Amino acid sequence: MTIQTIEAAYQQLWQSPLPQHVFQFDWSFLLLLFTCMFIFLLFCFMSGFSAKGAVILATFLGLLLATVGTSFVSRAESDDALDAEQLRYVIQQQQQIEKWKQEQVVPYFSTLPEEKRLLSAVQMDQAAVFSESTSDQARMIIAYPEGEQLITRKVIATNRIDLPAGSAPYVTFVTLQQPIGRMDQQTKEQLAEFWGSNEKVREYFAFPDEQFPKGVYHYTIHLPAGYTFATIKP
Repeated sequence: MTIQTIEAAYQQLWQSPLPQHVFQFDWSFLLLLFTCMFIFLLFCFMSGFSAKGAVILATFLGLLLATVGTSFVSRAESDDALDAEQLRYVIQQQQQIEKWKQEQVVPYFSTLPEEKRLLSAVQMDQAAVFSESTSDQARMIIAYPEGEQLITRKVIATNRIDLPAGSAPYVTFVTLQQPIGRMDQQTKEQLAEFWGSNEKVREYFAFPDEQFPKGVYHYTIHLPAGYTFATIKP
């Protein structure tokens, strides 16, 4: 499996057309129209208008008021319907993307070469808020030599106490050389038009430009039994 085939599968997820509004006749217009005409007819007769004049005036005023009233109702209902359509579309896309990750991205990561670095120090990042659902993962600060430099990184890592006491700790990871799951410009523009002014949906359900940016993934820290965490100064 190559990045090209994974990208092609991801782009295929965005080929389905975005939901469109379907016009439906609003019967509330007729109800509001006849109600307004009846009220205006009573008013006109009570005010001394002739029968013909009363009908003409009541019809004109009824149409005017019914049109204005239903426009506000229809606008509110249209906004609600758009929210529902957006949510259904987003949920469907999220499910398809998750399936794509499990079926294509996860197996690809397993083919990447694993890199290893001996660690100079390991510190638990107490300042970070731990929110990961995987129990054996934690936010850590690690330091390791890279050439003549000492690299310090804050990472989310899987921790394994699987080395004999006194052994040197080390970290393994894989490097993604190019991003996976990139959204093309046309799709971005279509989504921007689809969201419109609905900031609520855009804020909570926006899709990233890149599902997996290039960089380092799958940190695993291997520690010896009885290891004492250090304090790494920035």
